[in-house]
Amino acid sequence: MTVKASVVSAFAAGRADDATALVFEYMAATRAETGQAVPGGIASCPPCSTRECATCQPFTARRGALLIAGHGRQLAGCADLAMRPAA
Repeated sequence: MTVKASVVSAFAAGRADDATALVFEYMAATRAETGQAVPGGIASCPPCSTRECATCQPFTARRGALLIAGHGRQLAGCADLAMRPAA
């Protein structure tokens, strides 16, 4: 059985929880890669990171979209797209 990969606009598709989990995973991985302590969850992140996870939906909605990708039920990654002013 072939499972298709999918890419959706997270908030438009009602997948805010998945988007938040992916943003947290990215921030935790970045902290690990830079030798900083890896938080166990959003609540144990530094305040600026906690705010970013908590407010990514309204922030993203104002300026673009947060896309999430998956393969079947497995989340694969995310990309934040921001609108640029017209030249």
